[in-house]
Amino acid sequence: EHQGGGGWDGAVKDAAAEAQSGRRWYAALSNVLPIGAAAVLSVAISPDGCCLAAGCLDKRARLFNMGGNCEPRDVIGFDGPVASLAWSANSSWLAAAGGSTLLF
Repeated sequence: EHQGGGGWDGAVKDAAAEAQSGRRWYAALSNVLPIGAAAVLSVAISPDGCCLAAGCLDKRARLFNMGGNCEPRDVIGFDGPVASLAWSANSSWLAAAGGSTLLF
């Protein structure tokens, strides 16, 4: 599982980078992902770097293909804001928690 954070320079740094085993991604500041009006509460990048998941205040998780297509796929069915996301080690599963709902 990779957890990261970002800064104003556009770099997203993996938390494992402290151990010199992490990866770094660069996002163009002019490329804004189409989330809509919903506030983003949580973000998780898949370990293979191919997908970004965003947990939103509007009770949805949105999945973005980092390879080019920026149109998100919505994951619905939560009874509250999606505040927690976690990928499986092989990037094939995403766990998302919103309200009292946990989806895999």
